Amino acid sequence: MKDSSVQRSTLGDVELIRLIEWHEPFLPAADFLPDVPPEVWERNAWLAPDHWDPATGRTVIALQTWVLHSAGVRREDVDLVVNTHLHVDHVGWNTFGAVGMWEPTFPNAEYLIPAADDAHYGPDNVSGAGLQAVDRLIYEDSVAPIHRAGQAVLWDGFHRIDEHLVLESAPGHTRYLFHSS
Repeated sequence: MKDSSVQRSTLGDVELIRLIEWHEPFLPAADFLPDVPPEVWERNAWLAPDHWDPATGRTVIALQTWVLHSAGVRREDVDLVVNTHLHVDHVGWNTFGAVGMWEPTFPNAEYLIPAADDAHYGPDNVSGAGLQAVDRLIYEDSVAPIHRAGQAVLWDGFHRIDEHLVLESAPGHTRYLFHSS
């Protein structure tokens, strides 16, 4: 029997394993992305059914993890973690431990972190936008320990992982993702 919560594909020489925890309709599109007019959703019918449900007008989101080698690896075997942005649902597995004693979950990994998000959520809050107490707590528990361990790699614009994979900044969901030209 095939488990639909695990999907495998290949990109070049890299096996991609998608581990899906949850993939369901979430918020109305107007609430989730208020700057996107309804006609944009309607014009882009290819978004349905994986990213938008036209019947309800709700966005469809997934809570998932991407593994780029065989499943069942030990924490020590993971060599790279990509944080696409620093929302709580994307950084919660960066660290483990007890309050005030958090440490990187993957002791031998580099953690790629968008520089603009790090500047916004970090202690200096260079964007000047207001942060809620929960934002500061999330950063202190899930991102600051990565910095303290010397495992954070800040990136901006584009970041080449290897000959097959490149990260590209895609602002939208997080206002603080930007890169200089």
